[in-house]
Amino acid sequence: MEQTTNEVKTQHTGGARVQKNGGAIPLIALGVALAVLAGVYGGMCALAVYGGTLWKGTHVLGQDVGGLTPGEAAAVVEAALPEIKIGLYAYDGELDAAPERGEAPDVSIPLTELTADIDVPAIVEQAEQSTKSGFILTAGWRYFTGGGAANYGGGDAIPVDPAKAASAAKEAAEALSQPGQDTVYEVSEAAVEIQMAQDGRSVSAKTLQDSLEQGAWDGGLGLDVPYFEAPGKTLTAQEIHDAVYGEVKNASYDITTGSIVPEETGADFDVAAAQQAMDGAAPGETVTISAEIQYPAVTADELRSALFRDVLGECSTHVSGTAPRINNVRLAAAAFNGTVMNTGDVFSYNDALGKRTVEKGYGPASAYISGETVDVIGGGICQGSSTLYLACLRANLEITERYAHRYTPSYIPWGMDATVSWGGPDYKFTNNTDYPIKIVAEFVNNDIIIKILGTNVDGSYVKM
Repeated sequence: MEQTTNEVKTQHTGGARVQKNGGAIPLIALGVALAVLAGVYGGMCALAVYGGTLWKGTHVLGQDVGGLTPGEAAAVVEAALPEIKIGLYAYDGELDAAPERGEAPDVSIPLTELTADIDVPAIVEQAEQSTKSGFILTAGWRYFTGGGAANYGGGDAIPVDPAKAASAAKEAAEALSQPGQDTVYEVSEAAVEIQMAQDGRSVSAKTLQDSLEQGAWDGGLGLDVPYFEAPGKTLTAQEIHDAVYGEVKNASYDITTGSIVPEETGADFDVAAAQQAMDGAAPGETVTISAEIQYPAVTADELRSALFRDVLGECSTHVSGTAPRINNVRLAAAAFNGTVMNTGDVFSYNDALGKRTVEKGYGPASAYISGETVDVIGGGICQGSSTLYLACLRANLEITERYAHRYTPSYIPWGMDATVSWGGPDYKFTNNTDYPIKIVAEFVNNDIIIKILGTNVDGSYVKM
């Protein structure tokens, strides 16, 4: 029986065994492939370092110059200079570090407003050298992955003019700052409108100026700017109630400026409910509180059309006697002529004239003192106070203080006089009307004519 066997034939040559299975060929191919790849990568590294263009992703002063030669890149950046700006990003200075920036800056400063000396070719060269520096065998990888490209043009590369930085910082700080808003309120038709306080923020122009001068912005032309709170003054419901409750004021006349002062209404409201509503309101929000409103008798519009419109009362007396006496009465009339009194104001004759002295032009004239007639400086001025007193009576004004002579003066009807002296008796009256009044005193042909101008609600005129 024939036996079949599988034999592996081995050829012996010189005592060595050779196996014919082709295993060496793949190793040779791998080695060749690696050599080719190494050569290609080496070429890539050389291209990256010595290729003469900036790497992709490279930005200079915010301009994309990747793939351009240094000369081309400089031309692009210089053309864009007028539009290049530093973006300021405001953040809460109480934080440990600036948070992530928003998409758009809060304020921008044109770079040309900080300096006119920008060496663009030097910045481009800095960008090129920075990307291509480092171990050459990593250059190819960095070139194709963008690992070496970045933003260039931070403040360290740009000299800043201090005077220009100060001006730009002042303007930018004002734009970034927001004043705090105090609690404000207004009495409306049937409610009190309360706008809640809101904190503002303050940016230091000096700190910002220092940052600009130091070139603290980054290569992406961004600068983080800290701000600090500027708190608004808050009011409680009780404080507002205390201010408006019962405070009803008619429109009045500002004697200094000659303008109308608006009226003020009064209000009463539930303080506890108001405070609860205020506590739940957001900063700056307006809260409407129902209130019982008390209205003034005279509004600014009404006063504007009726101011000093009517003659409420008038009196004229003839002045006789010596020249000094006549002059004394004339000076007295001039002293209180044009006096304006708002509702509730009190007029004092002695205060209006002041002490009668020679320096003011007053002279010696007869006066009745302690039952005797003697010459005193300012004698005769009682004719002015008496004439004014009778005009006030006819205007139905409130007489606050008045003293009669011990005799009946010839220039005024019996019982209508008012004696005065410095340091002694005075004549006073109060404006008890709802409108301002004005005293008009004229001296015409030795007559002293006094009118009380004001407003009669029915528009009628009174003359006596």
